[in-house]
Amino acid sequence: MQDGPTSLAFVGFYCSAVYEDAYYGSLEALETLEKQLSILLHASPVQGVRLSINITPAILHLPDILTNVRDEELATKASAIQDLLAEIRDASNSIEIRTGPFTLLDLRCLARYAKSGPNGETSLNWGDIVVTILTEVSSLYPGRGENGTLEALIDIGLSSLTREEHDAYPGFGVSSQWNMERSLESHIHAHVGWRVGRIDQDSAVFTWDGEANLVQPLHCGQRVRVYQNDAMATSNGLGWYFVTDSSRVRREDEIVDIFVRWKN
Repeated sequence: MQDGPTSLAFVGFYCSAVYEDAYYGSLEALETLEKQLSILLHASPVQGVRLSINITPAILHLPDILTNVRDEELATKASAIQDLLAEIRDASNSIEIRTGPFTLLDLRCLARYAKSGPNGETSLNWGDIVVTILTEVSSLYPGRGENGTLEALIDIGLSSLTREEHDAYPGFGVSSQWNMERSLESHIHAHVGWRVGRIDQDSAVFTWDGEANLVQPLHCGQRVRVYQNDAMATSNGLGWYFVTDSSRVRREDEIVDIFVRWKN
């Protein structure tokens, strides 16, 4: 043990808040953000440190709230947050925002953050999800599904997908419309298409989610892309990523680069 006084150097402070699904409304998100900023502002005994927070839900709702002059309560809360930000700037403390899985986006984030506009448009949709898993159909089971629908075995399991489900939708993943014979448009809260209904360690089962007369045909060996519930859990099990560019018309699925994980 060292005798005498010692000194500690704090690079910064991190304040993490748990955003329950019920808190993803505008006002609740801003109330949590205000608490985080206030705690960090008054917890730092010195200036020039980094204040780190996880405030993704508040960021997404903030533009709407700042322009929503009809709701006095929201406007008051947004004004209070602006005052806190001004205090932090005066204290010479920088703010670091942790976005978590929102950067990659996954089904959980999509279910939480996709908002419907006045004309039915959504702020986020399937095309905004960055990471999908490429797999293929291994076996077909005609008539085995609900209402006599088809089921299919795919060759990914718990090594790529998480066993945890989300309250907003059933299953462990959803198939994209890529390489489907008949494309169907839907939203995560009213999904129509193939989903991962059952899962094992090294395989999973596609079950149909929608009306029986809309079932999309599948064939053995067909390659499909699966949206995962948890992008961070899925990424931990992958060694590299094939990069495609969706802006390349009729060449959206061509591999333009390969990213290798620097940390396993």
